[in-house]
This record gives sequence, structure tokens and C-alpha cells, in this order.
Amino acid sequence: MKVKECVSYLRSKNAGPFCMTIDLFFDNREKFSAAVASESLTEETMNKVYGVSDAERFVIDDLMVIKFSMSRPFPQGSAHDSDMHAGQQYIRIANLEI
Repeated sequence: MKVKECVSYLRSKNAGPFCMTIDLFFDNREKFSAAVASESLTEETMNKVYGVSDAERFVIDDLMVIKFSMSRPFPQGSAHDSDMHAGQQYIRIANLEI
């Protein structure tokens, strides 16, 4: 199953000019548990996918949410920034297999 098939909502957004977050919301405990245990949704995987070295994963069990925080590849608004609000970054993990 792919990430986009098991989440109820997937988003990415700014967390300041140098950081971004990716949030995975689940409405099913079984899918949430599978995602938490998956080797596809680890800090190491996010580091590879996003080309960073500081991804942090937060599992919020009561809300069935997995959150990743990491530095942005380029500062917000810089000449090389192609996504000012980091709102399109979630798509990189949407097709990862869980």
C-alpha cells in the first residue's frame, strides 16, 4: 500500500524560512500502526528523499499522526527555492510503499 492510499490527509508546509514539516494524518488505527512500523517512513528515508541530514520524526499516537520536521533544501524565497510555502513537498513521499 502506498502512503497516499492509507492516509486521510497528507500535507507539507513551512516551519519558518529554513524548515518545513510533513504531516501524515490517519483515520484508521491499523494503517497508522503499519505506517509507524514501516521502514519507508523513517528519518533516514526522509533524509534521502529530501536531500537533508536532519529529519526528525514525531509519532503522535493519540491523534494517529506522523510528523516529520527538517531543514529546507534552500531558504524560503531564495533564488533556488521553487516552492515558497513548501506546500508541494509532500508529493515526494505520496507514492512510497508502506
